[in-house]
Amino acid sequence: GGGYPYDPRLSRDARKVAYVVDGDLRVIDVASGKVTRLTTREVDTIEHGVAEFVAQEEMGRTRGHWWSPDGAHLAFQRTDVAPVDTLWVADPSRPDRAPTPFRYPRAGRPDAEVTLGVVPVAGGKPTWIAWDRARYPFLCRVTWQAGAPLTLVVMNEAQTELAVLAADVAARTTSVL
Repeated sequence: GGGYPYDPRLSRDARKVAYVVDGDLRVIDVASGKVTRLTTREVDTIEHGVAEFVAQEEMGRTRGHWWSPDGAHLAFQRTDVAPVDTLWVADPSRPDRAPTPFRYPRAGRPDAEVTLGVVPVAGGKPTWIAWDRARYPFLCRVTWQAGAPLTLVVMNEAQTELAVLAADVAARTTSVL
């Protein structure tokens, strides 16, 4: 795509940089300049590696991808905003321009569908991490530290209950910590 790099994240060994362009996650090797595209959007309503509106505004999470401790994998958020209402925002200072469509999650209306994948930095198919998304649709935090499992903090729709989950990437499952 012709977009601009967004949210660059340096690997722990400083040899690679992960970033998002046009809703897809990519990695560049610092020494060689070789770019590897890790995801491919199926449709325009899907983005990879970017925090959705609710995470940014309600949970203070701006990150949408995370390096594994060994730098061999990236965990990333997949967001599908298709269920979210579209609002049309006009610019009153530019009445000659058509309103701009904007996906805005309103209270009591459907939110974006958020899932979490893990992909090898060298490229390949992602492994999708399963959790009870019906009970906990919001992905609040993700951490992946040396000596610890990939850890997720998820929240219920009413934002009254949290669960801290350890992900078993190979088994594609989570368990409560």
